[in-house]
Amino acid sequence: MRLPWAPAANERDRREMLKRIGVNDAMELYNDVPPEIMLKEPPNVGFGRQLSEWELQRLVDTMLSKNKVFTDPPPFLGGGICFHIVPAVIDAILSRSEFYTAYTPYQPEINQGLLQAFFEYQSLMADLLEMDVVNVSMYDWSTAAAEAVLAAMRVTRKKRIVVAENIHPERVEVIETWLLGKEADIRVVEFDRETGKVDLDQLESTIDSDTAAVYVEIPNFFGVVDDGVEAIAEITHRRKALFIVGIDPLSLGIVRPPGSYKADIVVGDAQPLGLGLNYGGPYLGIF
Repeated sequence: MRLPWAPAANERDRREMLKRIGVNDAMELYNDVPPEIMLKEPPNVGFGRQLSEWELQRLVDTMLSKNKVFTDPPPFLGGGICFHIVPAVIDAILSRSEFYTAYTPYQPEINQGLLQAFFEYQSLMADLLEMDVVNVSMYDWSTAAAEAVLAAMRVTRKKRIVVAENIHPERVEVIETWLLGKEADIRVVEFDRETGKVDLDQLESTIDSDTAAVYVEIPNFFGVVDDGVEAIAEITHRRKALFIVGIDPLSLGIVRPPGSYKADIVVGDAQPLGLGLNYGGPYLGIF
């Protein structure tokens, strides 16, 4: 029986679809999957027949029950991404149509709730950071840091970026990737192995008149709150460069906001404010 409304319902349609995308066999679509993890034969489920929805649900639940539930993880895993309590009401609110727009609310007349949430988020973050303007928002901390560096290069029309060595190494990798083709000169400043703080002497010798920005994190990757941050800001601004600071928003309950020590751009990740782990991101990049 031919079902013209059902794609790939017969062999002729399947051959035509494969031909159109330039492959001879559907298995070619899985060439990127390592062969050692591919099933060599169909899984032994269903006793040779298709499972009903209820049977499949029970099978999947049984398999998933073997996983460890990540409710009490070790606190030092994740590179800054940690388990936080997410109130149950959050998922309920996000399921409402007022908040469900996946991206930009192109029809503001039906997205007033989302726009109100954006405004309140920006207002609260501006107060928390002591900054005049807050974006809504970047993908995560790394992309926010990369965008901040690019913004500094555009504003100053300079090419050198100075990055502290004691920040998350993967953020350095993202910054380096985003600067490919920009003729940027990325310099890394070492930190004192005893204190974990930025080496101010090396910082001063690394910054020159072509430096667009200096990027540090408070607290840094090792959890150290660098009390030399005002000196870093002074050295940076003396060379007419922009001072970019990465922060953990939870730390601002006890640490001075970056606006108070003259940060020009602030970046970070709002995951600590109550987002799930989401397999490592993306989350909500502060900018």
